[in-house]
Amino acid sequence: MGAGSGIWPDDACRKRLASEVPALMDSRLIPGLSLAFVNEGRISHRAAYGLADASSGRAVTHDTVFEAGSLSKPVFAYAALKCCEAGVLNLDTQLADYLKVPYLEDDPRHRTITARHVLSHTTGFPNWRRKKPLKTHFRPGERHSYSSEGYVYLQHVLSHLRPEPTA
Repeated sequence: MGAGSGIWPDDACRKRLASEVPALMDSRLIPGLSLAFVNEGRISHRAAYGLADASSGRAVTHDTVFEAGSLSKPVFAYAALKCCEAGVLNLDTQLADYLKVPYLEDDPRHRTITARHVLSHTTGFPNWRRKKPLKTHFRPGERHSYSSEGYVYLQHVLSHLRPEPTA
């Protein structure tokens, strides 16, 4: 599906998408999908396939909102790295140093967690704490363990670092 001479995708590409996407969705048990092509900052093509809600039969539209889940992590990581680039955050500074009040009271190991640990999933935090109190399960940086809780911690820190609005 290469770019044609006009606005991408060209007519041949659109026809191929319309014929192949539903079959691919069926083969992977994907109930609904929405896609968009952006060309020079503008949507040049968009399409909606399948069902947004299989139980009611509601179809996917161009306005259907899908849960992004962990797909938001790369976007947040980009924002955190832009904060590093701007000098607001340092990858290797302990996140606790940015806060006036500790994030966790009863876990001294959490004070050694850095943004680099969060972004590389080496915080020592579990993925989600469930109903248990949050704590590190190993020394930060020691090994990899996927952790959404680490991203929540970094989000908490960044929310304290953003500049206050001026009047």
